[in-house]
Amino acid sequence: MPDAVAPSRSLVVDDRLTQSVTREALAFTLLRPAAIVMWVACGIALLVCVAGIALIAALSSRVSMLIVALGVVLVVLPAAWVVALRISIGRSVRAAYPVGSIASAEVRDHALHTESALGSSDLAYAAIRVLHVGRAVVLLRVGSNSAVGILPRDVLTDDDLARLRSRTGASVPG
Repeated sequence: MPDAVAPSRSLVVDDRLTQSVTREALAFTLLRPAAIVMWVACGIALLVCVAGIALIAALSSRVSMLIVALGVVLVVLPAAWVVALRISIGRSVRAAYPVGSIASAEVRDHALHTESALGSSDLAYAAIRVLHVGRAVVLLRVGSNSAVGILPRDVLTDDDLARLRSRTGASVPG
């Protein structure tokens, strides 16, 4: 017999849900501390390129062309990264939660039990390092690596989330 503390909640996935979950997971990823450092570094480098173009343009057209090329790279690479990340997250969400499938979660004594189109899973509370709750998504950062579990927010009640927070000791980003 399962050691359920709260009954399982489930929902039928629709297109609106997959889009919302993808959008929130992307925003979470783009606003993590490491990503913010990357954005700041790219912004500073871009400003240096613009200042360099202004200062060097009169001296050498060849050097200013290299600085312009670097500036373009500093805009194109982060933009390409965001697009690739959006595609990757979208694929992951659609694989786990295709439209018409059932998603569910159940808070148990020793683990969070989840079910999706990919199967069922029991995630030990001790493995959860970060718990982020958005409007449409609950993101669970697992272990010491960058793995993130994605759950639709509506499969967990506010009481379930309170129990998760108390059992995991996970940090909750503001």
